[in-house]
Amino acid sequence: MARVAALLASLLYMPAAHAHATLIGSEPADGAVLARAPTTVRLTFNEPVSPLIMRLVGAPGGSARELGAVAVEGQSVVVTLPELPQEAMQGTYGVSWRVVSADGHPVGGTLSFSVGTRGDFVFVSRRDVLVRDALWAGRFALYLVLFIGAGGAFFLAWAPGVSAAERIVGAALVIGLIATPLTVGLQGLDALDLPLSALDLRTAWETGLGTAYGPSALMAQFALFAGLFSLSAERIEIKRILSLGALA
Repeated sequence: MARVAALLASLLYMPAAHAHATLIGSEPADGAVLARAPTTVRLTFNEPVSPLIMRLVGAPGGSARELGAVAVEGQSVVVTLPELPQEAMQGTYGVSWRVVSADGHPVGGTLSFSVGTRGDFVFVSRRDVLVRDALWAGRFALYLVLFIGAGGAFFLAWAPGVSAAERIVGAALVIGLIATPLTVGLQGLDALDLPLSALDLRTAWETGLGTAYGPSALMAQFALFAGLFSLSAERIEIKRILSLGALA
């Protein structure tokens, strides 16, 4: 059990262990005071990224607006700002960005700059901690049921006569089949910086599938289905083939 717990902990830590995308430069610089409003903002990262959300927040009126004119140039993301009269652009702004790195992990931040004079604008992230906690709880549950379900199905298929744990293994597989799609939706919410109440939005599920986590979740579903079918198969050869596929 100690070895299993250590392996689970290492799997949960793996996304953090890999170097996520990091903002290494920007034009204009963070906190810069400019004489005129820029027409574009360039964000440069330490690796290629895919933009998810870009918002302009601040003056006038402290409103937030989505920025749709976004281009990727190598390791940089170039955002075109809306055209407004220069006199209307006075104040402090924040470009709230959220991108997904090569490992599928979404990262975000805010680049602030001022036009004319520095204002008192402060940006507060809207990220829902419930989404973060639910996502990692769901992933932990998925890892656990994969160990119990796929591993248990393999053991039962290759150790005939040991059926006492079949109900536990079957329950783990069913729980995993329910939890896996849910983690895809939560991944989409985390990527788009949306609250837990937005889980019913189609875009959240599409975004979750579009990240690097999407193929992993599909593979997990295959493993869980294969393990579940191996439990109900009557021929020992079919049991072993399906359980081997689940384990692989």
